[in-house]
Amino acid sequence: MQVKSKSLSDAGWKDIVAKNKLKDNGLQKALEKLKRVDEDAHDEADRILDEIVKLATALKKDKAAAAAAKPIGEIVDAAAALQREVAKAKAEHDKAQKAKAEAEKKAAAEAARKGDDDEDEEEATPELLTTKLKPLLKLVAKGERMHALVAKSGKNVKVMLSRKPISPARRKMLTDALGGGSTKFYPGHCALEAGATTFTLKAEVAGLAKLLKPALLEQTGLKLNKIKCRGEDGDDDDGDDEEVPVGPGGEAPEDDEDVPVGPGGEAPPENRGDVPVGPGGEAPPQDGNVGMTRPFELSASVGRGGKNQPEDVQQVQAALNRRMNAGLNVDGQCGKGTIDAIMAFQKALGQSKPDGRVDPGRGTANEMAKSGKLPPPPPPPNPKAPPEDLGEPSVKHAPLVWKGTRGILDHNIKELKRAVRQEYSSEHPDLLKQIDQHVQRVDVILEKLDDRLADALERANAAADEAVRRAELDAAKAILREYTSFVQEEPLIDHVDNNPFGVDTKVRKVIGDSLKHMEKSMAKEGGR
Repeated sequence: MQVKSKSLSDAGWKDIVAKNKLKDNGLQKALEKLKRVDEDAHDEADRILDEIVKLATALKKDKAAAAAAKPIGEIVDAAAALQREVAKAKAEHDKAQKAKAEAEKKAAAEAARKGDDDEDEEEATPELLTTKLKPLLKLVAKGERMHALVAKSGKNVKVMLSRKPISPARRKMLTDALGGGSTKFYPGHCALEAGATTFTLKAEVAGLAKLLKPALLEQTGLKLNKIKCRGEDGDDDDGDDEEVPVGPGGEAPEDDEDVPVGPGGEAPPENRGDVPVGPGGEAPPQDGNVGMTRPFELSASVGRGGKNQPEDVQQVQAALNRRMNAGLNVDGQCGKGTIDAIMAFQKALGQSKPDGRVDPGRGTANEMAKSGKLPPPPPPPNPKAPPEDLGEPSVKHAPLVWKGTRGILDHNIKELKRAVRQEYSSEHPDLLKQIDQHVQRVDVILEKLDDRLADALERANAAADEAVRRAELDAAKAILREYTSFVQEEPLIDHVDNNPFGVDTKVRKVIGDSLKHMEKSMAKEGGR
């Protein structure tokens, strides 16, 4: 960023160090980082400025730096003033970003509204009931859920599907397609359930399934093998049990290859949301152990401490049977077996502390709504334990010990991050973004405990002149004091070690053992 104050110049500080024969404690590096920060990186600039204030304040208290007390004090004052400017700029930036986001949201809503209007205009064509209906039915066969509107006049039926809610204005089109007259409408949804194209409608459905099959064949040329209708409460289930031959004289038209069928005319397993199949490829009977044939939707929580409304419990039991072969009776009773199965499901998702509860819209419910069998659980966190013995203290080996310490810290922090993301992987993307931002805060540990100590010790080992070697050792001791102070004051370290995700990071022990080893190495006479 553009730094106007000469007091915060890294070149100026370098001259002060040389003129007063000071030992730099990392302030030079911090000033260099400051000028490389982007103008809009307010949080990063604030963090570096805070570091500059702390380093300069520490130098100001050092008796060896008494001759440079005035320029060091100017650095502290300039950094504090720039921090206030950065805070003001950040507030203005955030305000502008919020206004921009609100404007974009408003524009997107307007565009969506216009898009809906355009789509309604496009849908008001006869093709909606023919050529545009065909690909939607094929998507249903592949597992998508569509809005549906069924119109019935006598024994004649017409069907309309859409990804979006169907406007009541479209009813006139269906009435016209039926030739006018008295028409009854059945709004609802269409989805693949247990191998059958199922219409879930907001009205009585008795006898409707057998009328839908020839209607859809007439509208699209697709010969669907199994059609069911039911009311939204699931009680009025109207199944089309007519056997449809497949093969010579009974196969679907050639252009129907995207709606595959099994040897008995039913949709094959891969198109049935992983409902178990029998030896002939048929879907098993609904015997209470497989599950319900309705989309996964919860009105309230299920499981330990949940409201456990019977219909919601049935949904969860059916999903557990479908996704992990839990073998539960779909009876709507949330007993120990159901709660244990929920916890097993959560463990398989990688949750470190399953609570046995499914809340609408949260991660466990999101996973239960998916099709397919549950994949194998992700590997558990695998943090590294600190070594039992760091070896004989010596300046020669101390750089390797410190680098090894940072390697363990880096690995264990990465394992913690992985565990956190694993814990919340099924949550809403916006929540995941917030969680990820919080997780990144732990990086400050490795940023503060950087390579400067190892570098100073390596220079001391490489020095041919004893005075240079002693000077480098003194610099290393100053860095060690800085590290020790950070570890003592930083509460984040204990938060990391006491994390609730089952990752035994041992950050404080790893750092503490290593810093003691560094101190002994530099205190030992004849260090190399």
